[in-house]
Amino acid sequence: MGETFQGMTAGGPQIKIVNTSNLKVVTNIPENYLTRVNRGSVVEISIPDARKNITSSISLISQSIDPTLRGFVAEAKIPVDAALKPNQSAIMRILDYSAIGEVYGNNVEIKSGLKAGDQLITEGYQNIYDGQLISTEGPF
Repeated sequence: MGETFQGMTAGGPQIKIVNTSNLKVVTNIPENYLTRVNRGSVVEISIPDARKNITSSISLISQSIDPTLRGFVAEAKIPVDAALKPNQSAIMRILDYSAIGEVYGNNVEIKSGLKAGDQLITEGYQNIYDGQLISTEGPF
């Protein structure tokens, strides 16, 4: 009582007020995704230290590009959980594409050119060329 209080000093803040009743994950997304990520885009959030996986959606996208990072900020709200702490690391995977025939992680969408009974080469394809005869028999 009677002491002078400074909220911020050269050493950093003297106190921090933490409210965990309204949690969100914040990320910076490269600007080349600007047309592919929107409010409502589905996200999968993984918080490894808390062993939590959460499905959410983008709730906010910033209106400007950061001139240093060349990206924009996106936020996704997450439910209140006592295991989660402010400034905890999280991994956010954003569904920025659907049904255009692209690759995502270990998944490949094949839109045409295959029919029932066709066989696919999933390993070693880097060593073959278009039109090369392939045998499914013999030593590998």
